Amino acid sequence: YLFYFTFYAFALADMFRQKVLQKFDILMLVLINIFVVAALVYVFKVLDYEPVILIPISFAVINAVFLLREIKSKNYDTNFSVFSGLIISLLTFSVAVYLNNYVMTSFWATESVLLMFLWQKTGQSIFKRFFKYIFCLMIIAQIFTWSHYSSSCSLISS
Repeated sequence: YLFYFTFYAFALADMFRQKVLQKFDILMLVLINIFVVAALVYVFKVLDYEPVILIPISFAVINAVFLLREIKSKNYDTNFSVFSGLIISLLTFSVAVYLNNYVMTSFWATESVLLMFLWQKTGQSIFKRFFKYIFCLMIIAQIFTWSHYSSSCSLISS
């Protein structure tokens, strides 16, 4: 969590100074949430710790604090969209983790939707570019998931 809070504070520094998140700050927030949540969920799964669902929910709560700050100031622009998008993606991912879906496929799918949402809301091409990259990763992960299912089914039917 120290890693998360350090980089999270760094990404939010401009928001406190200029009252709006810049595109690279938004990208840093998205990437921080992506990698820290993925790493912690992976560690919890490998070590068989429970409940794994608390990891993405706890990060959603952290982002909700900043969303509430935007709501109280009646500021419904980019910052509101970023924090609401992060919260929605983290809660969606927590449901996937809870239902024991393949974590990487669910993870990439959730994050690609978040990046597409941010691209549509801000019009920044960097989110479009990262959406395309992560969407490709999601397709690759889905192919691996399908191949795992097909090999499992062939073993069962034999």
